[in-house]
Amino acid sequence: MSTAYRVYPLTLDVGEERLLDATGIYCSVLEATDPAGLEIGLGQDATYYHPQGLTVVADEPFKMVRIRNISAASNTVRVAVGYGDIRDSRLSASAPVELSGSGGVNLLRSSVDAVAAMLQNSTLQRAGLRDLTHNAYASATNSTVNLVTVGGNLNGVIIRSLWARSINAAAAQLSIGGNPAFYLQGGTAPLHQFETGLFCPPAMRVDLVSSGPAATITALYEVL
Repeated sequence: MSTAYRVYPLTLDVGEERLLDATGIYCSVLEATDPAGLEIGLGQDATYYHPQGLTVVADEPFKMVRIRNISAASNTVRVAVGYGDIRDSRLSASAPVELSGSGGVNLLRSSVDAVAAMLQNSTLQRAGLRDLTHNAYASATNSTVNLVTVGGNLNGVIIRSLWARSINAAAAQLSIGGNPAFYLQGGTAPLHQFETGLFCPPAMRVDLVSSGPAATITALYEVL
């Protein structure tokens, strides 16, 4: 199978959904005028939140891509679909940036290279931390979804991407050790937030928590 991809430029009106006759095993949003205003479905799958910079690799080849504009304005995008192993070294960070969550939980937000440097002495380090085959996906709406238990979290968890939506006082959160490390609560207008490169410490339970049907939180993550 060749290493090749094709780029699809298109402009979507507000709420418009477009079907692409595109074959591949991965889909990546290269550019978008509203980077957080897209949902994409591969093959027969339903659409899911897919911001600029995120690449999703399917288990099997697909022959169709469904793209929906969830932005409040028209959205001009460039989407890459294809086969092969893709590497992107344009993003770099000289040092990690630490975020403090409530309850004394610390999150490490960094580029992939910074996470790899942190784990350089670990016997579980994988080459570059760019292998996506160990990733899992989870979503919570009006529920609590466990990503890993205390006993199962031996070496930490990488949250590669985290997206939350909230309206009408419903809350969405990432809970680490029972404490909200990420929290979003909307009002009369919906709120959206997207985070990447979060590290959850070992020996702690990690959950996605939604307090009502108007709040959704999703995560692409890897248990190390």
